[in-house]
Amino acid sequence: MHSSTKKISAGVAAVTLVTSLMVATTPASAAEMSTSAMPAVCASLPKTTTESDGIPGPVFWSRLQCMASMDSERPYRGPIDGVMGPNSWLGVTARLKVGGYFEGPLSNANNAGSVFALQRWALDHNRPIGALNQWSKPTYRAVAWCLNRSF
Repeated sequence: MHSSTKKISAGVAAVTLVTSLMVATTPASAAEMSTSAMPAVCASLPKTTTESDGIPGPVFWSRLQCMASMDSERPYRGPIDGVMGPNSWLGVTARLKVGGYFEGPLSNANNAGSVFALQRWALDHNRPIGALNQWSKPTYRAVAWCLNRSF
């Protein structure tokens, strides 16, 4: 084998290795984020209209609680009632951590870190989000779009 052929083969092997490592560290898509252990009520929830109007209501928050109840290190186990309390937010951040969207210690609040993780999730699905780290109509629409397609 000529030296130039060996160099090309080594280069192809290096590119293949780097590509496989990049694929392995990409955050999980919505389809890869399993729905096991989700409460049965979640399957019967209607789609949220927040996707079109940007105004969060009880269905939006209930769907967010359903997402929070999916498998994670700290899944939400409370009622799916659309009332977001500390345990709901812990479940949201824990679930987003599974997908690689939330970093650091889990949060039990609707704060900039939680919103930013939801925005990263929406951006991963090519949804426009508006201003970073804060709720806005575009962010509500983007998150609702993801929630409407998650289960």
